[in-house]
Amino acid sequence: GTPPAKGSFIAPNHITYADICVLPVATKVWFVSKADVLRWPLFSWLFRFSRNLTVDRDDIRCLKVTNQAIAQRIQDGYNVCVFLEGTTSGGSEILPFRGPLLQPALDGNVDVVPVCITWRADDPTIDLDDDIAYWRDHPMEPHVLRFLGFRGIHCTIRFGDPIPAEGDRKALAEKVRDAVVAMHDAGTARGRTRPSAQ
Repeated sequence: GTPPAKGSFIAPNHITYADICVLPVATKVWFVSKADVLRWPLFSWLFRFSRNLTVDRDDIRCLKVTNQAIAQRIQDGYNVCVFLEGTTSGGSEILPFRGPLLQPALDGNVDVVPVCITWRADDPTIDLDDDIAYWRDHPMEPHVLRFLGFRGIHCTIRFGDPIPAEGDRKALAEKVRDAVVAMHDAGTARGRTRPSAQ
């Protein structure tokens, strides 16, 4: 697909911490991450240094401040990426999208760009659910070290057509998720017909 124009609200699915490493290769973007990232080794320093945004979804005041910051970045012409699932998954399914952080798109009449991220490995012994995806109760450091030792890991990023920000947050979240699921299912179907790597 076509990477979004400047000043876009980007909404991908979320599989692993490595998503935040590959998305900026395709398009310049600021991230909004859950506040937990500030307790992660290395990533906490990177987030603070790069001035990406964090949010505590259980704190209404923090949510309001984060939404204001998202709106300001978009107004200033920057792309902002929000993982609306609110957490990572194994990649085989896409969790429901949450609506509260879509408020800046609705207030600013900013289209939302659905994005589908998928990972695959040349080596069939690499388990995408456990070796690539970062979810369940994986300890961070061993997972990162194992991940960095792999070769032949591929990430595909699909950009969907922008979706007008209209209606309420819940309906918009469902519409964006539906678009991401459609891209995911189409990509999975193509992957099943792809010859295996030699």
